[in-house]
Amino acid sequence: MSEATTLDAFRARLAAAVAGEAACPVVTHMAFGRGGHTASGAAKPVDASRTALYDERLRKAATSIDRPSPTEVRVKGVITEAELVGETVSEAALVDSSGQLIAMKTFAPKVKEADERIEITLTLRF
Repeated sequence: MSEATTLDAFRARLAAAVAGEAACPVVTHMAFGRGGHTASGAAKPVDASRTALYDERLRKAATSIDRPSPTEVRVKGVITEAELVGETVSEAALVDSSGQLIAMKTFAPKVKEADERIEITLTLRF
């Protein structure tokens, strides 16, 4: 996966944290959905004003979170063999500890098979 689009609501929470008005919740989860593509299979553009995935199907604790550079955060989420079998996956989002989306990415649809484990890595750049 590649760089995720940082959502406006997170930018506002980040600005409030920098101004000392509030703490900024940390990334804890990844959400997966099936509404990130058009009828032709192309990824929908991400509108930074979104506050939810197009069609969320699963939300799980992030598998790993790291900082490969001082201005970058990389988060991995996993859909196990038993999860979302037969469903189409075409969007993913980072979710903070308050349950709000931070960033999201859409991509071409992938039908999840029963014997597949899908790993999605989203990168935030500041």
